Amino acid sequence: MKAALDAWADAARPRVKGSALGVFVANLSYPSEGHVAYASSVWRREDLPPAHMALNSALPARLIAEALRATGPCFSLDAACASSLYAVDIACRKLQSRQLDCALVAAVNAADNLILHIGFRALNALSPTGRSRPFVQGADGLVPSEGAAAIVLKRLSDVEPGEMVHGVIRGSGLSNDGRRKGLLSPAAAGQTDAMRRALDESGIDLLSIQFLECHATGTPVGDGVEVSSATSVYAGLERLPAGSLKANTGHLITVAGLASILKLTGSMAREPLPPTPIDGDLLSAVSHSNLDVLSAPEPWISLHGARRASISNFGFGGNNAHLILEEYRPSERTGRNRTAKPNAAPEIVICAAALMAGSDKTTDAVLRRLMNHPVAPPAPMTSIGADATA
Repeated sequence: MKAALDAWADAARPRVKGSALGVFVANLSYPSEGHVAYASSVWRREDLPPAHMALNSALPARLIAEALRATGPCFSLDAACASSLYAVDIACRKLQSRQLDCALVAAVNAADNLILHIGFRALNALSPTGRSRPFVQGADGLVPSEGAAAIVLKRLSDVEPGEMVHGVIRGSGLSNDGRRKGLLSPAAAGQTDAMRRALDESGIDLLSIQFLECHATGTPVGDGVEVSSATSVYAGLERLPAGSLKANTGHLITVAGLASILKLTGSMAREPLPPTPIDGDLLSAVSHSNLDVLSAPEPWISLHGARRASISNFGFGGNNAHLILEEYRPSERTGRNRTAKPNAAPEIVICAAALMAGSDKTTDAVLRRLMNHPVAPPAPMTSIGADATA
């Protein structure tokens, strides 16, 4: 709720009819009654979540809609770790079809720690050392973390003069691995499907992508498959700078996609290509690819118009999402400099953003941490959260 209201305030509380405002929240489905009963037998009573939250994953969306007096579509969805980009994609479709004039997309990860850790441990995905190390040899799994984020979306054509725009969503693509592989094994074909759909919808030249924000969670199999997928789709690029926020924050699960959007819109505004802490030798798949995982910030130089980046979000069970993000440059949004396909759907812009417990203040704090400590070993998740809201 805090992130959603901060984002709404950051957007200067758009004047929009309640029926034209939609709320889309990425949130894990809460565990069964049996799991809740088990957690109740382990946790101290004062540490248990409120009873009305225990089995109601739809409640955050409903509370946000009530606070904003939104009467348009309102729901929570669970596509595992791909949830927030799934929510962004759905919101964009509603805006492009003019069923809505404004959408608030939020994500929260505050599931019961006991259930979350038991689940990931059962899948052999949890790091026994507690270190989040994407892209490197010897990485032993993911490190879950908590957080919340929210953005406000509008059609570009509806942006008022002087209104803040953080970035442009040029395209997004969703897919599912289906029956191609087992439930726990990511499929490169499904991931490349999502990437190509996003690029096709964007109408841009693939060679204009200047940074790839990977899903990379620090699981050896998952990271290797993702590198293979990315190098297949972006093979035309001689060098593609890449990174993963999870080396800084751990895995925010449902919030991962929105956090990556905020990372890149902040980087575009401040002009550094963001680095990733590299704690070990890179995977051979990375070393022999065109992906360049940056260990230090570099100037983000764009010789051919606006800065552009892509984001991958992959979830348990084969849910895949990919998004093309572009820097907002008002002087380049009209006339011959536009590169969108003829008769393309309306472009969607990000008019506000909030991360964890704040908006600009929090984003600045997180970005300072990313830039000032690019090669330090990942800190415990609790200290990162404290720094982000300082």
